[in-house]
Amino acid sequence: MNRIGQHGVFRGEQHCLVVLCLTVAVAVLLDATTSSSIRAQSQSTSESTDAILFHRPPRTGDVWNGPQHRQIHGNVSRFDAEVLTVATEDGQVRNLASDQVDRVVPRWANEQAAHARRLVQQRQFRAAIPALEQAVRSGIPRWQQRLLIADLVRSVASIGKTRSAGTLFLNLAASHPPPALYADMPLCWTTQEPDVTLRDAARQWLASDDPHAQLLGASWLLSGASRGEAEAGLRRLESSSVEIVAQLARWQRRRLTPPPESLERMPTWMAERDALLGPLQLGPTEFMAERLAQTGQIELAVGQWMRIVTQHQDRYHRWQAAVEQVESALQRLGNPEQAERFQAWIDQAPQF
Repeated sequence: MNRIGQHGVFRGEQHCLVVLCLTVAVAVLLDATTSSSIRAQSQSTSESTDAILFHRPPRTGDVWNGPQHRQIHGNVSRFDAEVLTVATEDGQVRNLASDQVDRVVPRWANEQAAHARRLVQQRQFRAAIPALEQAVRSGIPRWQQRLLIADLVRSVASIGKTRSAGTLFLNLAASHPPPALYADMPLCWTTQEPDVTLRDAARQWLASDDPHAQLLGASWLLSGASRGEAEAGLRRLESSSVEIVAQLARWQRRRLTPPPESLERMPTWMAERDALLGPLQLGPTEFMAERLAQTGQIELAVGQWMRIVTQHQDRYHRWQAAVEQVESALQRLGNPEQAERFQAWIDQAPQF
């Protein structure tokens, strides 16, 4: 019988499979309702309004109900680190805290920007990169520029240029972006090792005065010879005045937790992950999935990778890595038929 943690939070293989099934089912349902809803409604109004998907946190002490997801349409005039301002269709001006905004589907200010975004959605990243660079300079509003720069970071990372993606993200961070765009910060969440070029850049980032650069550098140096320096940097960043940096630094330092202790802490980590803004859950989920797999909890790891597959299609290169992990894990578990059905489902799944 498998047991995780001294308190037996997951009791036995049968309970593990129940947790796995619930995790996958909830992930699929959440993605199906939120993603299809915002796609359908934004398409019907895309010519005249912006679509905003946001959430209200649960009432204090309410442990049974999660955040309430809502959607509105209107004309956004501001979306930065603090607030999203939108004139809604009923004539009201609303200010939403940016840390409650999961996603915005814009009414792009010009066709150049719309075309660049379509290339990203079609996963034509090499074509998207120059198109995005030009669209950012095409006179669109500042808040739309931030969205396209995040697309640019994602596209560059998707073709394996992590160092360049990091440099681009630091430019984005200087513009005070909304928290959701930090999902594209090219941090290391797994045991991936940097190449020489990236390692050299990471050392320079860690020595910078910019907390965003320090976080990037520490993330990529955490498993090498500079581990001590990187860990010290993360400890300092946990007290950063930039809350999102402090939050990510706390998650990054968890990568140093020994595997047996990781299993004991996994339920707490999952609960804390679930409290994050939706896009920001991707990195911690990658970390926990790999850690579960490393400690022999393959079924639970599949549940976490499936969460990525169903909820984070717009981060394609990381989505693809999760797809490959699910396929490999199902084969290792002796479920080739499940692997085939999963691949058939992937082949039919719509792009984001």
